[in-house]
Amino acid sequence: MVYTNDTKTEKLAHTFQVHIEQRLLPTQFITEKPQNETVKLGDSWSFKCPLADPSLEVNYYRKVNLLTTNTSGLPEAEVGNSTEDGLHFAHVFLNDKGWYSCRVLDQNSQDAAASAYLTVIDLSWYEENKTLLAVIGTAVFCFCAAVIVIHVFRELNT
Repeated sequence: MVYTNDTKTEKLAHTFQVHIEQRLLPTQFITEKPQNETVKLGDSWSFKCPLADPSLEVNYYRKVNLLTTNTSGLPEAEVGNSTEDGLHFAHVFLNDKGWYSCRVLDQNSQDAAASAYLTVIDLSWYEENKTLLAVIGTAVFCFCAAVIVIHVFRELNT
């Protein structure tokens, strides 16, 4: 660097120290995107958004409603205080189906979000009627077998 004033020209030498702070892009905040899931009625289910930086805060949403630790709005849902906890349902009900999202906002107002759809299926009718379904299935199989046997005998006799 050259510095010039009215009386003389001097060469100045400066040493600069540059500190580069690694920053994550917003798309890298969430390390593993949640996947759509299908869960049986009454089973447990967890929705988590693991973060690359544990100091970031994650918020969980159902549709567009923010779920908090105190007022989740879902009687069976527990919203955890940390990214490891996530959103947990001890027992899933039919009305729990829908979109769930997580949103992360850093100190520079950059954000990232991820969503997944929860499908809840009710297999209780099938569980309660297993015997009936087995009998119906056996009857249909026997009927089809009888039709085939009759058809084969008719073909052999002609």
